[in-house]
Order: sequence, then C-alpha cells, then structure tokens
Amino acid sequence: MNWLQRPEVVMALVYVFCAIFIALFLTLVERRYQLLHRLSNRTWGRLAMKRMEKRSRFQSASNLLHHYEHVKQVIEVEKDQQRNLEDRLRDSHLLERYLKQLQSRKPLQRMEAAQHLCSIPAEEVRLALESALQQESDRPTKLYLAYAISELKNPASLPVLIQSLIGEHRWYRGRVNVLIVEYREALHHQLPSLLRREEFEIQELVLDYANEFLSSDLYDYTLRVVNRYEVVQKNRVNFERDNTQFLLQRALQVLGKLYPQILATPRYRNSPNPLIRDAAITALASSGDPASSIQQLLPFLFREETSTIAQSAMLSIIQKQPHLVDDLLNQMPQLPESQQRILADLLMYKIEYLILQDYYLRQPEVDGRIETILRYGQCGKFLTFLNGNHDLELENRLLLVLRRLLATRVEVQQDAKRLLTPRLLQKLDLEVPLPTKRGTTVASRATRLRLIAILVVAMIFMPVLFVLLQGQELQGLAMGSILQRFVLHFVDGFAYYVIILNFIAFSLIGLSILYVRRQSQLWKLKTMSLLFKPRMLPSISIVAPAYNEEKSILESTNSLLNLLYPDYELIVVNDGSTDHTLQKLIDAYHLQKVDFPWAPSLETKPILDVYQNPHLPRLMVIHKMNGGKADSLNAGINLARKEYFCGIDADSLLEQTSLLKLAALQLDTGVETPALGGNIFPVNGCQVDQGVLTEVRIPHNRLARFQTMEYIRAFMSGRLGWASMNALLIISGAFGLFRKERVVAAGGYLTSSGIYKRDTVGEDMELVVRIARVMKEAKLPFKIDYAYNANCWTEVPEDLVSLRKQRYRWHRGLIEIIMFHHQLLFRPAYGRIGMLAFPYFLIFEMLGPLLEIQGLLFVAIALVMGWLQWEVIVLLFVLTVLVGVIISMTALIIAEKDEQYFRMRDLNRLIGYAVLENFGPRQYFSLWRVSGFLKMLRPAEAWGQATRRGFHPTNNK
Repeated sequence: MNWLQRPEVVMALVYVFCAIFIALFLTLVERRYQLLHRLSNRTWGRLAMKRMEKRSRFQSASNLLHHYEHVKQVIEVEKDQQRNLEDRLRDSHLLERYLKQLQSRKPLQRMEAAQHLCSIPAEEVRLALESALQQESDRPTKLYLAYAISELKNPASLPVLIQSLIGEHRWYRGRVNVLIVEYREALHHQLPSLLRREEFEIQELVLDYANEFLSSDLYDYTLRVVNRYEVVQKNRVNFERDNTQFLLQRALQVLGKLYPQILATPRYRNSPNPLIRDAAITALASSGDPASSIQQLLPFLFREETSTIAQSAMLSIIQKQPHLVDDLLNQMPQLPESQQRILADLLMYKIEYLILQDYYLRQPEVDGRIETILRYGQCGKFLTFLNGNHDLELENRLLLVLRRLLATRVEVQQDAKRLLTPRLLQKLDLEVPLPTKRGTTVASRATRLRLIAILVVAMIFMPVLFVLLQGQELQGLAMGSILQRFVLHFVDGFAYYVIILNFIAFSLIGLSILYVRRQSQLWKLKTMSLLFKPRMLPSISIVAPAYNEEKSILESTNSLLNLLYPDYELIVVNDGSTDHTLQKLIDAYHLQKVDFPWAPSLETKPILDVYQNPHLPRLMVIHKMNGGKADSLNAGINLARKEYFCGIDADSLLEQTSLLKLAALQLDTGVETPALGGNIFPVNGCQVDQGVLTEVRIPHNRLARFQTMEYIRAFMSGRLGWASMNALLIISGAFGLFRKERVVAAGGYLTSSGIYKRDTVGEDMELVVRIARVMKEAKLPFKIDYAYNANCWTEVPEDLVSLRKQRYRWHRGLIEIIMFHHQLLFRPAYGRIGMLAFPYFLIFEMLGPLLEIQGLLFVAIALVMGWLQWEVIVLLFVLTVLVGVIISMTALIIAEKDEQYFRMRDLNRLIGYAVLENFGPRQYFSLWRVSGFLKMLRPAEAWGQATRRGFHPTNNK
C-alpha cells in the first residue's frame, strides 16, 4: 500500500473525514432550523417586517418585487395598486441592476433578469429585452426573454418576437408561437404581410393562429398549404421533408377541427399523400350523415394501409349510433371471407350490444348473429362478457354457440382456456389450466455462457495477476507464506478498488450538488403563468399498470387524478388481476365499457375491455390479459393520446406538483428530452388520506428504514450526478416520463410480444438505454434529465423474502441489459454513455458485488490470521464506513434543500442507519446480488412479486 500504510497519513484521513462528518451534521441542523423558521408564519412575518423597516431602499424594493411577483400568480392585483407598485419599482435601483444583469455572461443571470424585468413595465425595459432577444444564442434563455417581452403586452414588440422564430428549432418555435398568438388583434393587423411570406417558420405561425381564430383568409391559406403538399416530393432532403410534413400536419389539424366536411371530400380521401388521406378518413367520422359515412369508410376498412384508421373512424360513429351495427351485420354474408374477418373484428367491439339486443328483442336470432361474428373475429371480448354475465339462461345459450366454435377454431379453445373462469371451463368440458408462475424469465444459452466466462475471469483475475507480479519471488516459499502474500495482495487490490469507487461517488455527489443548485435556481424562476401557457409543457398520459393492487389502487388513482398539471390523462392498466382491483375501480368511479378505437403501435397481450366515465374523461381503465408490467405499459402507450407518457407503479403516490416539476425541466435544456426521471421515496410509515400524502414519517420497520437511506443516497447522489453529465441510464419504473414518439420508434418496452421477442425484468433501465442508443446512432441532440425535487412515494418491502426477490429482480435486469446492449461498452461513438456510464455499471454494479464479497472474505481471513497492520484496518474502516456515511448525509442535505421532509429525530435515526448498514446489511444485500448473478446461470428463474400492505392512515401511529 506504500504511503497508504503510513500511520500519519491514515490518521490524517481519519481526522479529515471526521471533520467533514461534523460539518455536514451541523449544516443539516442549521438548515433544519432555517426551514422551521420559514414554516412558522407568524414568526417569519414579524421578522420580515422588522427587516423591511431596517433595510435600505434598494433592499426593500427587492423584497417588494419578490412579493409582488408571488402575489400576481395568486390573485389579480387592482389596477391602481398595480400602477403604484410598478412606479415604485421603476424608481428603485432594481431597474438599473437588472438591465445590467441582462448583459451578464451567465445564461442563468440573464434568465433571472428577464423574469424580474417583466414586472417593471417601462419603455427602456421593453427595448432592452428586445435587444437581448435579438442577440441571444442560448435557446432556453431566449425563451425566457420572449416570455418576458410577451408579459409586457406591448404590440410594438410583435415584429421582434416574430423575427426571432426564423431559423430556430421547433423546441423554441412551438412555445413562442403560443406567446405570439396571444396578441390576437395586433397579430391580425399584421396578418396580410405574414400571409405573403414564404418562410417555413412564418407559415407555421399563421397555421397556429388559424387553429385559434379562423377567418376566410386563413381558411384559404390553410387549404392552399394542404393542396401544395398533396403530392409527396421524394427528392427533398430530410430536413425539408420533415418540415414539410410538420407543416402539413398543422394544416390538416386546423381543417379537421374546424372544417371536417371539406377535408372528408373524395379528393382528399383518395390523395396520394398518406397524411392527407388518413386525415380525410378520420374527418368522415364527424361530417355528414353517419350511415352514409359508414358506407364510404367500408372500402378503406378492407385496404391494408388504411384499415386501422378506418376502423377508428367507424367505431367513433358506431359509438354514437349503435343501430348502424345491424346494417353492417346484414352486409357481412355478401362479402368475401377475407373482408368478413376484418369486419368481424370491428363488430366484436359491439358484441355485448348485439348479445343483449338479440336476447331481449329478437331472442331466436342470437345463435346465428353472434356465431357469424365469432366465426371470423377475435373472441376475447365475447369471453370476457361470459365471465361477467349473471343470467344463467343467456349463459347456457351462449355456451352452446361457443361449443360449436370450439370444434372448428383451435384458437378459440386456447383463448377460452386463458380467459374463462374454471366454472365455465368445466361446463364446456375443457381442462382447467394450471396456474403459471408470474415473472418467469429465461436467459439464453449464449447469455449464460457469457456470464460463466465473466464469472471465471472475476474469480481468477487476482490470482493470475498475483502470479504474474510475484511469480519469481514465490519460488522456494512455503505454502503458508504464499497464502499470506496472496491474501495481503488481494486486500491491497481491494483497497484500491474501494478508493476508485469512493472517488467516483464523491465526484458524482459533487456534480449533484452543483446540478441541484442550478435546478433550484431555475425552478424559482418559473411562474405558474409561464408553466400553464398552452403548449409550454407537453401533454402527458400517465400509464399505471396494476396487478392485484386492490389494497392501494383507489388511493393511488385518487392521487394521480388530483395532480397540478395543465394537460394530462390517467390510464390505469389492469394486467389480468385475479383480485378485485378492476371491480374496485369500476365501483368507485362509476366506469362503463366503451368502444375505444386505437392503433396498435406496439404488440401486446390482447386488450379485453376499456372503461371510462363520461363525466370523468381524464380517467381511462384498460382490462387486458396478463402479460407483465412492460406489456401493460405498452398497452397503455397504444391507447395514450398525449405527447409524453409517464410510467408509474399503481401502488405509488405522486406529490401534487411532482409532474409539473419533472416536465418543467424541458424548459431548461433547449434540446429534446426523450426521457426524464424523478425521486422515489418509501411511503411506509407516512400518513396517507384518500390518496394524499398528509405527513411524512420514516418507516417503523427497520428493514424499510435501511431502504429509505439507500433510496435517498442512490437518487440524490448517483442519478443526479449522471444526469448532470448527460449520461443517465436509469429512470425508475415507478416514476418516469418518456416521449411517446421516441418510445414507439424504439419498439416500446422489451417484451416477448414485441419486435425483439424477449422479456426483461429491468424494463425501465433497458428502455432508457435503448432510447439513448437510438438517439446517438441517429446523431440527434438530446438530454435524459432528472429532477431533484419531483417526488414519488412508493411502498417498499418490509420482509426479507420480498426484499430478496426485489434485489434478485434488479440485478437480473441489470445483467440482461448489459448483455443485450454490450455493443455500447467502450465505444467513443456513444459518447459519455459508452465510455463512462455503461462501463461503470459493468464494473461497479454488475461485477462489483462479486469483487466486494471476495475482498471482504480475504479481509476477514487476514484479520483472523493477524496479518493486517492497524493502519490498513483503520484505512478500510474510513473507506467503507465514514465515506459512506458522509455521502449519505450529503444526500440528505440535497434532499431537503428546499423543503423539510423529515423531523430532526427522524434525520438522526436515518444517519444512525447509514452507519449501521455498513456492519452487516450492506454485505448481506451484496450477497443477494451475487446470488442473483448465479441464478442467471440457470435456464429459467421466477423472480416472484413483493407482498403489498397498501396505504393506511394507521401506518404511522
């Protein structure tokens, strides 16, 4: 160990780390009391008034400005009072200060100046902001400047805002167009000149304006855009083709919204451009006579390239006019068999309507009409209806129909065995299938061989290195001496491994501190009026897979329905639950079955039913065959109607502003963010009332407390650090935000039903890695980001069996991902991901437990044999215990930067657990990970599922 074995060096390290420990503890205490003062409204108010009286005019104006900006977001200030406040602010030193700050070299300083200046309306402020906008090159700063100018509401600024669009990225244009359209009358006066301009950015602006305020001039303009691009020009370069496609989609959106009858004409339905053709087919659903529209849609239903879009349009019509099903059913016998199959799949959506209609009105026809559809179509919805039916006479009649089909269609028999209840299977004389183990994954033979090779290398690396370095010196030594040398040699190597690991950990947490500081400053700049501007933040579909979650499903759903966000929907995916999860949702929210059309972009297990409440359009519940979490997420993506989707566990709770804080990161990057992640904290021990987290407490269960500290450390140090380098590869499946377009293009979550025909238990990390890989290979600028203040609270295991299953699952998922994407390793083409992040996960996460267990074993041998010097013992203690505690405390400080979560007593307990985890639990968890590695060598392994307790207000008593 050379200098590391010198006593004075070791003691110096001990003193340094002890001093850091004390400093961090005092920082934590000081911050806690600062937060307590902020939380005490009366005390804070009295102190603030005293400070206001003592401060100078400049400081008082600064305080006044911050209060004024806050009040404007909450209430509408009276005009006289507003003028008085603004006059006082203009006369203060603040105006000069922020005008000067507007020229700062730091983008963050320029953003801050812009946000404050828009509260001080003055001519010189407007001119300064316009000048800064024209010179600005940083895209996020440019957006803040444009927003500040728009808040002044001076029509004279409109030409500058319009000109700022030229040559800019869609990230900027889409948001600033919204700000420009708000000028309305002033923009209308400039419309004649804008209609004559040919720049793509100006055409896009005009179409955005037309989408809100369509006039005859704008109608003609929109129609010309559609006609201009009716013929696909394949000789354009990619950039132009992409812009053309985007512009055409805008124009079609305007016509489809305001003039569907124009778009639905034969000219556009038969257009050679697929975008125009599909938009025209969709427009048929909301134009003209429904019966006539159905007949016009039929030919498109039977064409492969238009079948999906035509089916969606027809279902939209049938949902409002169900009697039209009879007309389609009457036409069915005259069609060729191939077309009958397509039409049968469409009519299967209304199978329940037909059964009940025939049974109660024309009972003798039930056999023939239903059998006609079942002979050709998918039977999932019919079998689901059978399971839920309680009319014995109707059940017997339908079973007779089903018996005849079982003899002719093998697939019907397979579906019946999967979907029907054991009671119905017995009535049909079908064998009841044995229950299968949930979560069984199979490692391929090639993967197992690679893992065996890795295991062999990990086991023999140190012995081989020892022989190579000291081979000649070993000659003539006794076996005991050789063993002693090898053990000490291994301990030295283990110490250097720990030093490298700690260096990486300190580097990551240092980056986390800097990144959190920047994120905190940027979040404080974002006002609610900015965040709730239309299209400023993306629309989001929250997809929550649920499997046997009856204990917590209502609390979680209620929490997700009460988030603070401008535009989102909630899709709960019931993944074939065997308990009362689905029924609880139906009863609580008065859900009804709906015929919801969707385009299956991703292959999944069959969707059986879709439920909605017309008075609660934000909520949708999907009932599907069991396929696992990844398959459920893919099913939710297929039905999602928003730009982004948020994958979240159904047993998790989001804080009211979590989604807002996570999505708001997009305003700080200036490039596409295909994936974003937030924190996961244990909800065990917390007080939950109707899905709302009312009080945070650490868990009563000791095992859950260890996990609390582990979660805080992992999220606040590791993931934030990697995100700051744009090398983040893990976003927790319990709370992640993804761009739907990118996920679909990448093939969705990895499942056996998808394009890759394989499963993984680490679907969350695998998707992030695949998206990053695809973006890097396409050479597209992007950032996978992480929000330090967006929190999700989830239940963690409280028993060793469930926790062990979870850790097996995590480690198995990591190994599968590294094996599947091994081409990324040490490849400069993939940037920091290939050269830093992926090698780190291979060496320190996948192989780390193997090395740690070997190292601890040889340290124990050396201690028992008395071969270790006290300096080495103390050094290892410092490296493994003190450093870990310091990182944990720093993570706690980061976690509570802006808000107090835990009481001081709870913080002290968490610090105690941060110390205790180094003496047994950490090593025990590493053994589980080693066991998970060894289990991968088996042909198949079931990882099981953790036991859920659910959310209870009594949990924290």
